[in-house]
Amino acid sequence: ISNVSHELRTPLTSMIYAIANMLKGVVGPLSDHAAKYLEMLQGDCKRLLMTVNDILDLRKIESHTLTLAKTRVPYGRLVRRSAETLAVQAEQKSIDFRIETGTGLWFVNCDAQKIERVVLNLVGNATKFTPDGGHVHVSVSQDEARPGFVCVTVDDDGIGIPKDAVTRVTERYFTVGDQPSGSGLGLAISKEIVEMHDGVLSVESPVPGADKGTRISFCLPTVEPPMVLIVDDDPDVLRALDEQIVEHGYRVLAARGGQEALELVESESPDIIILDLVLPDIPGRDVIVRLKADSATVRIPIVVL
Repeated sequence: ISNVSHELRTPLTSMIYAIANMLKGVVGPLSDHAAKYLEMLQGDCKRLLMTVNDILDLRKIESHTLTLAKTRVPYGRLVRRSAETLAVQAEQKSIDFRIETGTGLWFVNCDAQKIERVVLNLVGNATKFTPDGGHVHVSVSQDEARPGFVCVTVDDDGIGIPKDAVTRVTERYFTVGDQPSGSGLGLAISKEIVEMHDGVLSVESPVPGADKGTRISFCLPTVEPPMVLIVDDDPDVLRALDEQIVEHGYRVLAARGGQEALELVESESPDIIILDLVLPDIPGRDVIVRLKADSATVRIPIVVL
């Protein structure tokens, strides 16, 4: 099964790449109808690729070889970008599709691609099982029951899950009745991925306070935002950058010279550096050379401004 899955993934990836290029206009202007058909093809290819990846990941989970490439990411933005890729699918069914990421600037230490797949799976299921003209609502909020956790909740007013199946839908290969076909792997692997991130996935049907629909939530622990070191001798530039970066939830350090920057790197270990090359003491180029020559700082990304 793993060998066949690998063989399927290669042409699927090529098709997704070709469709994306066509939508970008590589082969010339497209009519609205042509673009809509290509978007439908793109969505179906991505869903099939997700099933193939589920099978491959299941093999890795069973052999304990699935690894996570974690990094601290702004969570609301990740969820919004992931869910928005299914907006066309919802539009085709005239579904009222809403995404609310709240005002919190939460950061989560996660494998962004794996969590994106969890979001796509949950939102894709909600869209698939919601009738034409229904509602799908994706939200991100602080977990009231678990301090230090942030939750993604997907609500729909679709057909719901039978009471006796609610506790089983996250089991591998389990499918419900005569509903649209699926591998029975998506929710099971989503649960495994969430738990690998020290999170919790829960299923409720009907939606609390309603007589139908399904609510699926998963909660992950939040982490401290990354630290950005800005190095510039111009106070106006420092102020402008500081305001913009803080607005997105990051922590900020500021230095007006190369020596001060090197000292802050040693004492505070920033996650990324925004560096002006023209500084009053040590030139920015020399700062880069010193940081890249030191094994303790060589991996800190530097953006030259």
